[in-house]
Amino acid sequence: MTPRGRKTRALLAYLISDAGTKVAKSRLSALLWGDREDSHARASLRQALLELRRALNRSHDVISSDLDHIWISSEHFAEDAPELAGGDKDAFEDLDHITPEFDVWLTEERSRRSAARVAALKSEAENLLARGLDEESFVPIERMRGIDAHNEDALRLGMEAEFRQGRPAGIAKRFDEVAAFLKDELGVEPSIDSRVLRDRLLKKITPLRRASDSKLIGLYEAAERMLRMGAWECDLISGQLYWTPGTFLLFGIPPGSTVRLDEITAQYEPRSRQLLEEARGEAIRHGSNFSIEVDISTRDGSSSRLRINAAVERKNGISMRMFGTKQLVS
Repeated sequence: MTPRGRKTRALLAYLISDAGTKVAKSRLSALLWGDREDSHARASLRQALLELRRALNRSHDVISSDLDHIWISSEHFAEDAPELAGGDKDAFEDLDHITPEFDVWLTEERSRRSAARVAALKSEAENLLARGLDEESFVPIERMRGIDAHNEDALRLGMEAEFRQGRPAGIAKRFDEVAAFLKDELGVEPSIDSRVLRDRLLKKITPLRRASDSKLIGLYEAAERMLRMGAWECDLISGQLYWTPGTFLLFGIPPGSTVRLDEITAQYEPRSRQLLEEARGEAIRHGSNFSIEVDISTRDGSSSRLRINAAVERKNGISMRMFGTKQLVS
């Protein structure tokens, strides 16, 4: 039933794009036959209208006209969805270069249809995500990208779908692809909303990993320096005492130095030394924890207050070791 003449098909395209609206014949003749005299243009329009009605079995129900207007009934036709019509292609692909005036209209119409199609796909993707159908949402999202590679709604929905699938690499890949495309084609960067969403999703999805031994050492030493703290352990069976570098520094002693226990004890102020011995004895007897603040004198003669946190590990009712942290209070 498709009319043979390209201008007749162009007439049909224009009418169905604004179905139900009466279009001035002068507008249509200028659009499709603007290079002809007015009388010839109107004659060509009448011929195209006749061809169009013949294609529709001479229907006056679908194509209507009066002295000055032509219109198409919105009640007697339906357009196929883009998928059924062959995918996301340009509207009216065979109607380019009929006239410069029609090309201008065709460009605007394609843009309008693309925007409407993208909006419908966005709504479909959002609905699928809301229903928890994350994998299915990739279909409309990819169709959005196919229509408009610049579209950041497609980017944000795609990153959200990747997040729900637990794929941080997918989030980063989608963002990087769009960022590269925007830079190459338009010389711009993704919007702040897209960047914030990427960062937020990656932060939420990034797995927590155990640090390697070398990483663990470096991490703890950095924490000791910044937080002015150190860890310690006392083997209650052998009496052996172990300190991390940060603990040495709290007492003003170079890390790794050989120091006797009585020398360390002497650095505590008398009242603090008594308080520590009482708390330590109580913890060993009952296998309990304690947290106290004590005053010490460092090797250079300055005074410091430390908070000591301690725990006791027991085996078969016997306290085996005590360990904890010391941190500078003031």
